[in-house]
Parts: sequence; structure tokens; C-alpha cells
Amino acid sequence: SALGIECRAHDGVHLFTDRNIVELACDPGEKEVGEVVVTTLLLETMPLLRYALGDVVALRKGACRCGLTYPRVEVRGRDADTVSVLGSKVDYESVRAAVYENAGDTGFMQLVLKRGEREELTVVLPRRLEARTASARASLIDALPDLAFLIDSGYVNLTFSFVGDNHFGGDRKLRR
Repeated sequence: SALGIECRAHDGVHLFTDRNIVELACDPGEKEVGEVVVTTLLLETMPLLRYALGDVVALRKGACRCGLTYPRVEVRGRDADTVSVLGSKVDYESVRAAVYENAGDTGFMQLVLKRGEREELTVVLPRRLEARTASARASLIDALPDLAFLIDSGYVNLTFSFVGDNHFGGDRKLRR
């Protein structure tokens, strides 16, 4: 993107500080983990001025193995209902609608993204949907072509996990 590039050594995201002023909006007492706030330096027609991206990042210290000298961050999550998977936005509601499309009902779901050499996206669903795994996978790939490309190219491994309905209750943050 115009803000940065994923490290070739898979050690974070390098931010283009020659094109943007990048700040971390941190909680009190925290200095290295916060939300990214961007001011663009080269967009003259529609500049961004202290624009909060919604990404929560941690600053990576030290020299990078790939040789780039731009500062690096590790994306920890988002304040919004989307997550960036190798630069492609994945919206929670789009995934939920796709996996429940042929189920005849709707319900809770959880997304777990494990970052690593090969990213793994796990869709956690109620056990009653386990027999519909193939249908849920096909619907998800049809609904999200950017994610389908990453899966087909081998950059992302898509898995499904099934849990009892009590997994989505209690103290957990639920979205319906």
C-alpha cells in the first residue's frame, strides 16, 4: 500500500516514513503499542491529516534482516470489524454471512488469525455446522475473491474449527 510494505523476511510491516508521518496513539504509560495515525506528505488533492487507521500495532526495534531501514511494526489487531490479511481487508460480517449462507440459520462465529511464515485463518463455528464445512468453505471463497486468491496461491491456510454453543457465551465479546 502507500503506507508501507510487508517485510521480505516476514518480520513485520515497513512503514514509508518518506511519504507519511506515522504516529502511534498509545494508552497512558504505553510507548510502543498503539493505534496507527497517519498524515500524508505527498497527497496534495486529498491529504490525510492525523487519520486513525484502526490498526493496533507494536513497534519493532532493531535492524531488519531484509535490509530495509524503514521503521517496522507488527500488526496486533484492529479496533474495527475488519482485519488485514496480507494487505486484503477481511470483514467479519462478510465472512459470517458467507459461512452461514446455506445453513438455514445464523449465529455466532469467531475468526482467529495466526501470523507466521504462512498465515492461518481459522473460522470457529458452532459444532452443529460441522457437516457443512465444505459448503461454508465454498461460500466463503465465492464471497471474498481477494481472500480466495491468497488461499489458492498458498499464502493463507483456511481452516475451520468447531466448538460447543457454550464457547460463545459468558465473558467473551460476542458479535451477532
